[in-house]
Amino acid sequence: MIYHALGINMISPMINTYIKPEDFLKICKNPREYLSEDIKFDHWTYSMFGRRPLGKIKDVEVLFAHSIDVEQSVRFWNKTRKWINWENLIYVLEDVHEVIPYPVVKEFCQLTTKHLCIMGRSMYMNERLKGAIFVGQEYRVHLHIRDSAIENWFDLLGWMNGTFEL
Repeated sequence: MIYHALGINMISPMINTYIKPEDFLKICKNPREYLSEDIKFDHWTYSMFGRRPLGKIKDVEVLFAHSIDVEQSVRFWNKTRKWINWENLIYVLEDVHEVIPYPVVKEFCQLTTKHLCIMGRSMYMNERLKGAIFVGQEYRVHLHIRDSAIENWFDLLGWMNGTFEL
């Protein structure tokens, strides 16, 4: 939804997918290893989104959360991964659907590449996690809601361009 908020085309293969936090961390730590390969349909699964196709790259599973068209999902992933600007990667981890295990959050926040961890479930608010933004549960908003807290009190574009530190 960051693309939408900025009015630019969605060019990330991870758009409209769900990837387990542990698997997402694997991709963040080794993006070329995972994103240089085509994704392949593995099987159908049931999730919070209903019956959806699940793709696989090596040992990482990718749920196509907003699509039931296997061919379209695989084609979109494989096409957009070729557009990746390897010099300008930004990783965003948000606890929208589940509480993310603390070791994953901690390791994600220690990435040396540009990263943003948005924690809204207040689980780790007492921790000093560089690269994390905390949004209290009672004020829980997500990046996909227009006029959100992120757009109102966080200079997302400034941070993306490197002029803003957390």
